[in-house]
Amino acid sequence: MIVALFACRTQATLAGAVTMLKCLPEKLNPVIKPLMESIKKEENEQLQVCFEGFCVWCLTLGVYICLYPALRDVCSWFIASSVSVAAATAVLML
Repeated sequence: MIVALFACRTQATLAGAVTMLKCLPEKLNPVIKPLMESIKKEENEQLQVCFEGFCVWCLTLGVYICLYPALRDVCSWFIASSVSVAAATAVLML
């Protein structure tokens, strides 16, 4: 269980780094999936907010670049899952 949690954290951290470096691949799934999984599974609230911020930043970049028409599904997931307002604040602080 602990190994799976650390693997999830590691993948989400790498996805966040790729996002912050603005090096998004052609397909967003390898970046957005670890972030979304970590938001669901993370027990540490500070890390969860951080990963939410990375996810919001990734979406912002994807919409800004207009390369990803599939962002509609991800945006609707965010609305449905009531992602905290702190995620937007975390993005602004990064």
